[in-house]
Amino acid sequence: MIVQMSHFRLLALKQDKKRLLEQLQRFEHVHFKDLMQPEGDDFLTKLPEENVETLIQQRSTIRGLVAEIEQHEKKNRQLVDRSKRRESILRSINVSAMTFEELERRAKEIDIVALLASLDTVEETPTQRKKTKVLYKIIPWESEKLRDEELVEIRDGRAVLGTVAAEEADAFAEELRSSGKVYAIVSREIDGSILFVLKPVEELREHLDILVEKYRLKRRSVGGVRMSWEIMDFRRTIDQMIHKQKRTDGSLARMADYKDSLQIYAEYLENLLLRHEQEKKFLQTDSAILIEGWVPTAHEQAFRQAVEQAGGAPYCLTLEEAPKDSEEVPVRLKNNRIVRPFESLTVMYSMPKYNEIDPTPLFTPFYLFFYGMMLADVGYGLIMLLATGIALKCFDLKEGLANMLRFLFYLSFPVIAWGFVYGSFFCGMIPLSGLVDPHSEYNRVLIMSLVFGFIHLIMGLAIKAYLHIRDGNLLYALFDVGFWYMALTGLLLVLVQGFVPALAVIPTNAIWGVAIAGMVGIVLTNGRDALTPVGKGASGLYSLYGLTNYIGDIISYSRLMALGLAGGSIGLAMNMIIRMMQGSGIVGIVLSVPVFIGIHMFNLFISGLSSYVHAARLTYVEFFSKFYVGSGVTFVPFRAKMT
Repeated sequence: MIVQMSHFRLLALKQDKKRLLEQLQRFEHVHFKDLMQPEGDDFLTKLPEENVETLIQQRSTIRGLVAEIEQHEKKNRQLVDRSKRRESILRSINVSAMTFEELERRAKEIDIVALLASLDTVEETPTQRKKTKVLYKIIPWESEKLRDEELVEIRDGRAVLGTVAAEEADAFAEELRSSGKVYAIVSREIDGSILFVLKPVEELREHLDILVEKYRLKRRSVGGVRMSWEIMDFRRTIDQMIHKQKRTDGSLARMADYKDSLQIYAEYLENLLLRHEQEKKFLQTDSAILIEGWVPTAHEQAFRQAVEQAGGAPYCLTLEEAPKDSEEVPVRLKNNRIVRPFESLTVMYSMPKYNEIDPTPLFTPFYLFFYGMMLADVGYGLIMLLATGIALKCFDLKEGLANMLRFLFYLSFPVIAWGFVYGSFFCGMIPLSGLVDPHSEYNRVLIMSLVFGFIHLIMGLAIKAYLHIRDGNLLYALFDVGFWYMALTGLLLVLVQGFVPALAVIPTNAIWGVAIAGMVGIVLTNGRDALTPVGKGASGLYSLYGLTNYIGDIISYSRLMALGLAGGSIGLAMNMIIRMMQGSGIVGIVLSVPVFIGIHMFNLFISGLSSYVHAARLTYVEFFSKFYVGSGVTFVPFRAKMT
C-alpha cells in the first residue's frame, strides 16, 4: 500500500541549522522539498553552497581504497581461507542496517587519518622527476595492475626504437595506450619526426608490429640516437613499480582487516555530504531558515521530537495532511513480507502517484500463478526452494541480494504446485502422475491460459472501477468499466456457448442484447472529452475499436501454455539423450550424472528467466494498461546508504 504522508513547513533559527540537520538525519524518515526562491524577493534566498571538497576527496580516497582491497582479495582468493572467501560475497558488517546514531558513533571512534597513513606509498625518485620534455608517456599497468612477472618481462624485454611522422604521432600514441601492456615514452624530436621507445610484453609484439607497419615507424638504433640513458631509466622505473606493487600488496593485505571500518567511515562521509546537498533545497533570511518537505503521517510525533531535540530554540512547525491529488507528494510503499520482494517489479515499471493505489499486492498473486504455470516443474521448484531457503536462513546477505532470493523463494511454491498439475518432475525423468498432460492436452492448457488471461484483464478493469468509485465518479465507473464488462462478457459467451453445453440454457438473443448494449454505451460515453457531438461520436467509435486490443491481449496469454510447453519439451529431449547415455554401459551412466545436472540447471536458468520476463510483460502491458498511470515521485529518506 501507499504510505500516507504529511506535509511540513519549518521555520527555524539559522544558528540551529547544523543541530537540526543532525537530528533529522537520525530521524531519517523525511523527504525535503526543493524550495524555489521567489522571483524578485531578496528577503528569502538560497543557502550558499559550502566548501565540501575535503569531504569529497576523503570519500573518494576511502572508496578507492576499499575497491583496491576487494580487488586484492579477488586476485589472491586462492590464498584466502574459506571464511574470508565467504565474506567476499556476503557483507561482513551490515552498515546499512545501522541507525545513523550508531553509524555516527562508530565512525567517530575511527582514527581515519592514522588508518589511511598506514598504507605505504612510494615516493617519486629524482629519476622520475627529471625535467625532460615528455611528449607521450604510456604506462597502462598503473590501472591494469600487471603481475610482477609481466613487469619483469617488460623491463628485460627488447626495446623497439623508431620515429613516426609528427602529424601521425598522436594517433600512434593513442593506439598504443589502448592496446595495454606496452611501455612507451618519447623525449625528443628528430628531424621533424617524433621518437618512440617501446617495450611490449611478448604476447603483444605481433600487434605492435602491425602498428609499426601502419604508422610507418622508421627503426633507429640505441647508439644512433644516444638513447642508452632512457633505456636505463625504463629499467629503474619498472623496478620501482615492482617494489611499490609488492609494498602495496602487503599494505592491502593488512588493510583488509580494517575494511569494515573503512566502509563505516565511507558511509558516514556519504551522509555528511548528503546533508550539505540537501541544504541547497532550503531558503534563508539573515537569521532564519525555511524548510519544507514530507514525513510519513505515522512518524509525525517522532518528527516533532527530532525538531525539539535540535536545541529547543524558538521555531515554527506546521504539519498537515498531504493533498491527495498533488503530484509533488513523494511515495513510499509498505507491504507484508510476501508482497515486499515484488515491489521491485513495480518500481522497475514506475512508482505510483500519491493518488493511485499500490499495484504490488494486486498483481503479486497473478505473477506467482503465471510464473509457476510457465516454469511448472517439481524438481526445478525444489531446487529454487532449497537453494534460496538455505541461503536466506544461513547467511547474512546484502539487502538487494536477500530481496532477490526471497522473490525466488516465493516463486518456487507455484512452480512446485504447477509441476504436480502437469506431472513434471525434472521434465519426466522422475515419473509423476499429473492432472493435465501439456504435451498431449495442449488445447486444454491453451483454453486454461486464455481463461486465466480474461480473469486477469477483468481484474484490471475492476481496479479501474474501484478508483472511480473511490473518487466519487460513479458514472465514470459505469462508462469506463461497466459497459466494457457487458461488451466483453457478451462476446465471450457468444464464442464459447457452442463449446460449453452448460451455457446453452442462456438465450442467445439475451447474450447478444447484453453485448450490443455494452457496445452502444461505449460509443455514447467514451468520447465524452471531445468538444463537438461529431467528435464525441467519432471518439466513441474509436474507443469501441479497442475491442480488437482486448482480443489481442487475451491471445497474448497463450504464452502461458507456449513457454511451459517449450521448457518441458527441451527437458524431455535432453532426458532422452541422458537415457541413451545410460544404456551404453557403465561409462555412459557415470557421464550421464554431470550431463543431467548441467542440462537441467541450464534449462532451469533459461526457462526461469523467460518466465520472469513474460510474467512481467503480462503484468505491465495487459494488466497495468487498464488502470495504472505511475510516474510518481519516490520518497527519498534523509540517509545515504552505500550499495
